[in-house]
Amino acid sequence: MIILENEYCKVTFSSNGAEITSFINKENNLDYMWDGNPEYWTYHSPILFPIIGHTYSGKYEIDGKEYSMKNHGLLRNTEFKVKKQSGDEVIFSLLSNDEMYEKYPFKFYLEVRYVLVDNILYLNFEIENAEKDRKMPYSFGLHPAFNFPIDKNEKREDYKLELEKEENVFIYDYDLNDFKEIKLKEIPLVKERLEETIILKSFTSSYVRLYSDKNYVEVECDNYPYLGFWSYKDAPLICLEPWQGISDLKENDYDFYHRPGTKLLSPKGIARYQSYIKIG
Repeated sequence: MIILENEYCKVTFSSNGAEITSFINKENNLDYMWDGNPEYWTYHSPILFPIIGHTYSGKYEIDGKEYSMKNHGLLRNTEFKVKKQSGDEVIFSLLSNDEMYEKYPFKFYLEVRYVLVDNILYLNFEIENAEKDRKMPYSFGLHPAFNFPIDKNEKREDYKLELEKEENVFIYDYDLNDFKEIKLKEIPLVKERLEETIILKSFTSSYVRLYSDKNYVEVECDNYPYLGFWSYKDAPLICLEPWQGISDLKENDYDFYHRPGTKLLSPKGIARYQSYIKIG
């Protein structure tokens, strides 16, 4: 187990998927992260790369050859190396291998850096295209899951989920099978919609917050064009997910290079992303 700790918080990590596995507030002794209960959902905070969700058919084509990979890509069941660890910082690294190349025909290198400052965990990511002469198409996103309610003595009804500010956003309407524009600050915590995944785009808020009168968790979403919110059936969890890309929501004829939200990284180029998780 890998641990970062200060006077306010204790955070643990797994080298499998470079996941955050717990985020404990020492003041109230509550763990804000979902515990990965296999009865519901075994993960804690997967990193999504090189795809968010899945393609509509589950398959995709690159340069005339067909490929497929599991939901959310290659990382969440992959062992990372611990490149560096100190009292307030840990860096994980991953170099792609032949097994990954069979599912995603691009060589890449990834670093994940976590830094704990007071009650905030900073998340920093570097993705390098290790190809010498090919642009690399990819999507990237975060999938942190939190206990909902944070305190078992509370109820879901005690909580609100809000953007930083009220603004005009686009929300995916499953009945229309498309995004529609609405004015929004509070995101309704409707069980059925959370099971489908609530998806927002075109927002300017820099963070989203889940809170009650006693506890809160805040996730930075600045510079991420999409936000997803998901829960699994009756599981006491909620995921607050900043995304660079998006899953296929309907049948389409996009190739992998032109899927909505897909980025193209130049040969030997490096893309950097960051976020934070704040608790209180």
